[in-house]
Amino acid sequence: MTARSIFLTWAPGFDGNAPIAEYTVEFKLSTNSWQESEKRVVKLSTGLLVDGLRPASNYDLRVYAENRRGKSEASRLTTHLTLEAGKRHSEVVLVVLFSVIRNFFEIGKAIG
Repeated sequence: MTARSIFLTWAPGFDGNAPIAEYTVEFKLSTNSWQESEKRVVKLSTGLLVDGLRPASNYDLRVYAENRRGKSEASRLTTHLTLEAGKRHSEVVLVVLFSVIRNFFEIGKAIG
């Protein structure tokens, strides 16, 4: 984590017996609504450097998975505070590992 970025990783859950095509990382300032969120699409990876953030600000992040069966429900959200700008910090990379097993693929129930 830096003053303007957060590195987020996740573990995929059950994929409904169809390979995951992409993940969508959604993030917002904690004080904003999800309607004001930004989204980034990730293919072939379970990690993303979310950059362009405001220093010393709380951000909420969540992840969706998508495959040919559809889009998952959102993972549990995680909240992180970016560092203050201008201060000297040793390089810190925050790796947020959260399980999406429970949240990611309820798609099979909806389709089946």
